[in-house]
Amino acid sequence: MCKTEEAAKKEISRLRSSAINLEKQVETMNELLKSFAVAAEFKVNQPYEALLAQHMITGDVRDFMFALILVILCRAEGNPLQRLRPDMYENAIIQQAYIDKPITRDEAIRLMGEYFNNEDLGYQVLLAYKNAGFAPEAFKQLGM
Repeated sequence: MCKTEEAAKKEISRLRSSAINLEKQVETMNELLKSFAVAAEFKVNQPYEALLAQHMITGDVRDFMFALILVILCRAEGNPLQRLRPDMYENAIIQQAYIDKPITRDEAIRLMGEYFNNEDLGYQVLLAYKNAGFAPEAFKQLGM
């Protein structure tokens, strides 16, 4: 085999490898594009769920967050506090929140902010929950 043939075979091999890499990159980009499209649709149709997904609020974090929201909303409406799972009472923020007295908007946001170590995120979660149509009377009492 002459040097020209050998060089051509190497070049063909290199081009095949490049084509395979480009094909993988295109597949990855298509998957990302589909994910972004689904996320955008989700954000429009279900902003509360989209916010939780965006901040990866799942599992126990989501369960404890929901329990905290439940306590906040019960207090806002002046309703008796709901019984929680026994392990929920071990959370320091839930312990602070779980008192039978009215709650202010500022206290609700502070508690959520402490839970997430981010007051802005705590406020966003409360607002998204409200905007999803949950407990409108409680949010009205909170002035939200």
